Amino acid sequence: MRHKEKGFTLIELLVTLLLGTALIIAFFNLYRIGLNLNTNASRQALARNIAYEEMKKYSQTQPAGWTPQFPCDPATTDGASKPGYLYPSRDIAAEGLPAPATVRIRALAPYGCSGANATMPVMVEATVEYGPNNIKAVYATYAKV
Repeated sequence: MRHKEKGFTLIELLVTLLLGTALIIAFFNLYRIGLNLNTNASRQALARNIAYEEMKKYSQTQPAGWTPQFPCDPATTDGASKPGYLYPSRDIAAEGLPAPATVRIRALAPYGCSGANATMPVMVEATVEYGPNNIKAVYATYAKV
């Protein structure tokens, strides 16, 4: 007489372990991707905040180096199609942004710099560039000079 034993066979256990391992690996990869997306979003938000503060500083408070006589020079616009003024880039150290991190302020005169257009608003653009892939965050506004 043959006795039938209850329980799982070795093949059933191996298949179950294989499926369980595949699910664990898939969930780990999803977690890692979500963590990377969160880190990138936090860095981008920080860079945008810095760019916004720099743009606001140059467009509202007239800091040193910004004169009421807008120094309009088509040769210093860093390849822009409109005349303007490019302030020198400067390195920044912000906790949470990977190095190298720089900020650049550019003032453009989309209406021109001479004659009746000399008193027209100037576009102030702040760009924060960070990390080895040179990721950028840009803010711009118009300011009266």
